[in-house]
Amino acid sequence: MSEAGWKELLGELRRVSAETARSQDEMWSAIDEIRELLRGQIDDESDAHSTRARAREQRSEYRRLRRELRRFLAEALPADAHVAVVSKGDDELIHLPGLNAEHFPRALTGGYAGYYPQDGTAAIAHIEWVRSTGVEFLVFPNTSEWWLEAYPKLRSHLERTCRVADEEPEVGVVYDLRAPARGNSNGWQQVADLLDAWEDHLGFAPALLDWESGADLGNRLPGRSVFTAPPKSKTLPYVDRTVELVAVKEGNAAREAEARRVAQLTLLRCVNGAVRSIEHQAGAPPALPSTSIVIPTYNGIRQLLPCIRALDATLGDHFDGEVLVVDDGGALETEHALLDLERRYPWLRVIRNARNLGFIASCNRGAEAATGEVVIFLNDDTIPLPGWHQALLRTFRTHPDAGAVGGRLVYPDGRLQEAGGVIFRDGSGANLGRDDFEPDAPLYTHVRPVHYCSGALLATPRELFRSLGGFDEVYRPAYYEDTDYCFSVRAAGRAVYYQPESVVVHLEGATSGTDLKSGVKRHQVRNRQTFRTKWRKTLATHPEPPSRYSGLVWQHLAWNAGGTP
Repeated sequence: MSEAGWKELLGELRRVSAETARSQDEMWSAIDEIRELLRGQIDDESDAHSTRARAREQRSEYRRLRRELRRFLAEALPADAHVAVVSKGDDELIHLPGLNAEHFPRALTGGYAGYYPQDGTAAIAHIEWVRSTGVEFLVFPNTSEWWLEAYPKLRSHLERTCRVADEEPEVGVVYDLRAPARGNSNGWQQVADLLDAWEDHLGFAPALLDWESGADLGNRLPGRSVFTAPPKSKTLPYVDRTVELVAVKEGNAAREAEARRVAQLTLLRCVNGAVRSIEHQAGAPPALPSTSIVIPTYNGIRQLLPCIRALDATLGDHFDGEVLVVDDGGALETEHALLDLERRYPWLRVIRNARNLGFIASCNRGAEAATGEVVIFLNDDTIPLPGWHQALLRTFRTHPDAGAVGGRLVYPDGRLQEAGGVIFRDGSGANLGRDDFEPDAPLYTHVRPVHYCSGALLATPRELFRSLGGFDEVYRPAYYEDTDYCFSVRAAGRAVYYQPESVVVHLEGATSGTDLKSGVKRHQVRNRQTFRTKWRKTLATHPEPPSRYSGLVWQHLAWNAGGTP
C-alpha cells in the first residue's frame, strides 16, 4: 500500500475510534441519567433531590464537554499529534483516541502536577519546558479558558510566540506550540525591545498610542504604557510631537501623516494585526552591544537542541552577535549533530576540544574565540524566554558600573531557582528565593546588586573577562568558578547585578547531576574550601548562614548583598 493509502487508512481508523468513544460516552451518560431519575423518584420533592438534580446536570454538561472536545480535536489536529490539555487531573479529559495526550500542568516525572502555577512567569516557564519535551499543541477546554484572564503575562506570551490552531467558543481553544522560527512573532518582541531601549535612553517609560491599528497592542504588551485615541476620530487631539510612539494601520496616507505629526520618536505601521514597519522620527535609540553567547556541552545534545531552538526564537531578526557552542570532546554522534546545527543556523559556530577539558576550560576557550563586546555564558540545559538577551545587555547601559549581570532562573515546574546569589562567611552560598512558587513576587522583580550570579546565565564585558584572567582554572573541572569570578569583578571596583527580566528555564542537574558525592558535582565541596581560603578576608564581612529560610530571611539577605528589597 502506498504512503498516501496508509495515511488515509490511519485517518479512517482515527475517525472510527473517536466515534466509538463518543458513542460509549453517550451510552454511559444515558445510563447515569436513568439511574439518577430512579433515585430521584424516592424523594422527588426534597431539597436533596434538587441538589442531586443540579449535580446531575453538571455531570451531564461535563460529559458533553468531553465528547465535544474529542470531536473538536479529532477534526482540528493531525493524527498522532502530541497535545497537553489544561485540566484538574481528569484522566478522561486526556483520553483522546488518535492523539498522544497528557495533562497540563504536569509533574516533572509525568502525570498531573496537582497544582496550578502561582503567577505568569511560572506558567510561561512550565509551558516552555513542556514545549521543549515535544508537546506540539496546548488545549484550553472552555472550563479552563479562565487561565487566559488570570495569567495576562501567559496570554501575551502565547499570542506572541504561538498561533491559534483552532477555536470553538463552546468547546475550547488550541494553541500551536511548534517552535516558531525567528521573525514569526508578528514583531511584538521587536516592539517590546524598542520600548525598553527608549526607556533606557529617556529615563522613563515611553507612551504608545494605538490609533485603531488593529494590533490590540494594549493586550499584547501588558505592563506597557499603551493607550487609545477617541474612537472613529479622523484626527488626533494631541499637540505636535507629544506622544513618544504611535501605531496606525498601514495604507491610509492621511492617517499616517496625522500619526507622524503626533509621534515624537517612532511611528509603527501595522497590517493584519502585525507590525509591518518601524519609522523613527528622530533617529533610533542607541544600539545594544554585540554579543558572543558561549555554550559549553559534553554529549548533551538532547538538552542542547531545545536550547538552540529557543535561541532561534528569541534572539530576534536583528541579533548582532554569535553563538559559540564548545564541544568538550564529545562522542562522534555529538560532533555530527553539532555540525548539522552549524549548517542550519548561520549565527552558530562550533568549537571542538580534542579531549574533555571540563566546564571551566570550555568556557574560557569559548571566551577566547569570542568577538562580541559582551560574552554571555549559558548552560546547554536552559530554555531562554523571550527578551532574556536584550534585558542582560540593557543592564550594562543603565548601570555603567556593571561588571557582570545574571538573570532569573526558573525550574520547569515554575518554582524559582535563583534570583541572584548570596555567599556566607563560611564560603557556602544560597540562591535567593530558591523553591519559591511565586517567581514574580516583588523581591525578585527588580534590578539589584548581588554577591554573585550563577554561571548558567552570566554576562560580562569581554575585555573585563580577559583582563581578570577568565574563570580561574584552579576550580577545574567546575563549581565556584562563577562565584570566584563575581568576587573578582567586585574586587576590581565593578558591580554584579541581578536582572529579573532575563528569564531562563533551567533543568538543574541535567548536565552534572545533583549528587555531591559523585560525578562532577563532587568537586563542589572541594572547591568551596579553595574559594573560602582565597577570599577569607572578604568573607569576614559576610553574614553567617541562617538556620532556616523564609520571606523575611530572603529580604534580609538581599539587603546584605547590596539590594534594596
